[in-house]
Amino acid sequence: MTYEEKITAAINEPEKHNLPDLTPVVAMFLKEFTPILPPVNSPQNRDSAEIATALEQICSLSLNDIAKVMTWLGYRLCPDDYGQLLWAMKFTSTRRE
Repeated sequence: MTYEEKITAAINEPEKHNLPDLTPVVAMFLKEFTPILPPVNSPQNRDSAEIATALEQICSLSLNDIAKVMTWLGYRLCPDDYGQLLWAMKFTSTRRE
């Protein structure tokens, strides 16, 4: 499955892939990102808590659920300059702010 196909599957049928109930919310957030493979340090990388914070006005997500979704979508962890593990991701949206 391509990344785009996985995003669509995560939004439309998370139960088919044994993903958490709130997977569609995470997947909709991640539509504007793609995994960096192989993972490299980048200022756009985020940890699970940062993703949960970005979505806290929408729902309450557990860090474990975010990690399950991120891993299933193909994201990988990468240490930053201080050794903290972050999800290697690249912002790809063309949306204007």
